[in-house]
Amino acid sequence: NASTGEEVWTYAFGNDEELYPPTVADGKVYVTCSDNNLYAFDATDGSQLWNYTTGAPVESSPVSSKGVVYATSNDGNIYAIDAAVSNKIWNSSIGREAKSGFLSSPAVSDDVVYVGSNTHVVYALDALTGTKIWSTDIGWMFSTPAVAYGSVYVASAHKLYAMGTSRFTSKLTVVLVPELLIVSVVIFVIFLVVFGDLQK
Repeated sequence: NASTGEEVWTYAFGNDEELYPPTVADGKVYVTCSDNNLYAFDATDGSQLWNYTTGAPVESSPVSSKGVVYATSNDGNIYAIDAAVSNKIWNSSIGREAKSGFLSSPAVSDDVVYVGSNTHVVYALDALTGTKIWSTDIGWMFSTPAVAYGSVYVASAHKLYAMGTSRFTSKLTVVLVPELLIVSVVIFVIFLVVFGDLQK
């Protein structure tokens, strides 16, 4: 209970399994697990609604948009799953092509999915079909993109990148900032996006 801190429900996974930050949308809680699965639970009572099994551990948070859950897996795929019935809508093997998995969580805006792979490449994919729109190599990064004000913001080891959200080009801009400032800026951008949504 958010007001009292009292436990409302709990769901036990195996002792050897690792869970990653959940996402809540439309009365469901989505969580990924090192057992290769994406799970959906009823937010009210904790009952498991479904699970979708990928080919490797899922070590990033899922994101929900317009009734679709997007999740990356270390099998090199990003998956689009129907949130109601857990059917796969599409999967894109962009990571497999680069022999890489994903630790970056996806971000969705205006029917485009943005995600960074373990091989330092940021991808923009069509959210409806999974088709790659553009990709940009930015060097070492595991951060999750933040989308606001017509740009995609991604942090690498020592740089903050701002990329245009155009469906035809990434319009890369590089901003050199200290690592702590990178974290602060990305968090601030996420806060502005969330706060803006709450005001709508």
